[in-house]
Amino acid sequence: MEENLDPLSLYREAERCLYCYEAPCVKACATEIPIPEFIRRIATKDVKSAARLILEANVFGYSCGKVCPVEVMCEGACVLNQRGERPIAIGLLQAFAVKQAYEKNWQFFTKGKKQNKKVAVVGGGPAGLSCAHELTRLGYEVTLWEAKPYLGGLNTSGVAPYKLSLKESLEEVEKILQIGFTVKYNQKLGRDFSLSSLKNQFDAVFLALGLSEEKRAKLPGEHLLGCYHALSAIEQIRQGNTQDFESKKKALVIGGGNTAIDMARNLKRLGVPEVWIFYRRKREKMKAYSHEVEQAQKEGLLFAFERQVVEILGSKQAEGV
Repeated sequence: MEENLDPLSLYREAERCLYCYEAPCVKACATEIPIPEFIRRIATKDVKSAARLILEANVFGYSCGKVCPVEVMCEGACVLNQRGERPIAIGLLQAFAVKQAYEKNWQFFTKGKKQNKKVAVVGGGPAGLSCAHELTRLGYEVTLWEAKPYLGGLNTSGVAPYKLSLKESLEEVEKILQIGFTVKYNQKLGRDFSLSSLKNQFDAVFLALGLSEEKRAKLPGEHLLGCYHALSAIEQIRQGNTQDFESKKKALVIGGGNTAIDMARNLKRLGVPEVWIFYRRKREKMKAYSHEVEQAQKEGLLFAFERQVVEILGSKQAEGV
């Protein structure tokens, strides 16, 4: 279903829901959001309580509505698929309700009754922020430690901008921070503090360290001018530093996962006329979601299967990569 529809169209979409008992969409949701109930409330134009239901189950309800692969999760499990009908646009309805809460500044959560216990959370991505928010609701004193100068993890640095903008990610983080826990930025475990020091100061420690460092392809020439590793390149694009990519006439993305697809679709949106994806196995072996691959093909991306890059020959050739 097309995004950014007007509220009336979204209310009508909510009315299509069958409000199933023991709904398969809920079972397919990683955070078990009560999907039929929040959709029913949207249908009755009670968007505020719909947003509360969503955020009580998942404080990252907005970004999940935008980014989650709903085609293989909640929407993929929708019973309307069995009737040959289009599934309910669950992700779109979820993002709509939470966005309304943000725009109207509806406050649902406050600090709970003080527990006289202190918890350290290491990592400011979705897992760490969700933990810190939930513990604060329960009355614990929380301090969160983040290695970077910003919060949000991959939502902020690694999600393709066409799925979730940098502004949207940071706005969601600000809403989560409103509950009032302490954040220490630019603090890296093993460099600025140790696990033993946290154990001495806090009653409990939650480690939400997130993604490890990027894997290297170990290809001769991968260090040359014009070669990029996907996550760092996506982070660069999300920060608005796109000049390195906009001037390219041809680009090659090596890999068959979702990150490869995101990078390739990013490059196409930046105006690169010819974007190729090389994958070392057959099409059916690709780890990327099939709906993402199909959309990439519709957007004009080119695929070459059973192709293994063994060497990047030189900086002149690498400049188009």
